[in-house]
Formats: sequence, structure tokens, C-alpha cells
Amino acid sequence: MSGNRAAGAPMLEYLAAVQSILGFLRSLLDDQTYTISVEPEDEVPEVVVVSIKKGTTICFHIAATYTNPDIENAKEVCSQAVLYRSTENDPLLHFAVYDRHTQTCCFCMLDPKELHFDHVAEFQLLGQATRVAATLKDLVASNAQVLQPCIRQGQRGS
Repeated sequence: MSGNRAAGAPMLEYLAAVQSILGFLRSLLDDQTYTISVEPEDEVPEVVVVSIKKGTTICFHIAATYTNPDIENAKEVCSQAVLYRSTENDPLLHFAVYDRHTQTCCFCMLDPKELHFDHVAEFQLLGQATRVAATLKDLVASNAQVLQPCIRQGQRGS
């Protein structure tokens, strides 16, 4: 944990956000196939960014708001995390943003060549948890599939 994180927001609220998103992801994804970890994000401490790896390749990102309910800011932060590991030759990639305040999960599609993302779906966790889970599982698998050549060649490390 960085000093900036503790100074920027209440540590308990940050830990609650991290535990919430990690618990949710672990309940959906097979631990034998995927590794889930929190990425350090000192520049925007009000957003928790979680990466999902298949082998050594990061194939999906999900961001969660925790002190600031600005979901558009969280989308930008998450898209930058995806772009940081992308090349312009990559196919369209998906990422997600979870707003703890509204219990909403937004799914976005990023074009690494155009450096642009589009909002593609949004679900309320209450009442639509099954759809959130199914969409998340499908998009993680989809990203892993399109990145498969990179995964096999070990080109995309953390």
C-alpha cells in the first residue's frame, strides 16, 4: 500500500472496495485459469483497478469507484490501464467499471488503434447480477481468446 493511498482516502473504505471487487471476481472466475490482482494507482487514488491474468498475460481490467462516484473518471482510468498494455495492432478489447455507490456495472469496448472506447452495456447489480456475471465471464474469455497468440508467445507480461 502506498502512502498516497492512505492519505488520499480512508483506508477502511479502500480496503472494503478492494475486498468487494476481489470477492465478486473470485466467485465468478476459475482460480485455475485466471489470476486476479489489484494494480497500484497512485495518480487516481479514488479508483481501484483490478487486472485479470491468464498465465502471465493481463487479459481484462475492471475498475471500481470507492470514494468518488464519478464513473466517467473510472472509465478513463481503466481505459488508460488497458491502453498501457496494448498496441495499435491489438483487436477491440473490453473492460468493465463497477460503481459501488449505484451498484452499477458498465462494460466498455476499447479500440487500441483509435485510442477510443465506447460504452456497450450497463447493468444494476441488484436484480441483474446474473447478467453482470455472464457478461463479465464472456468478455474476460473473449479478451483472453483474441489475445491468445500473445499469451502463447509470452508477449504480454505484467
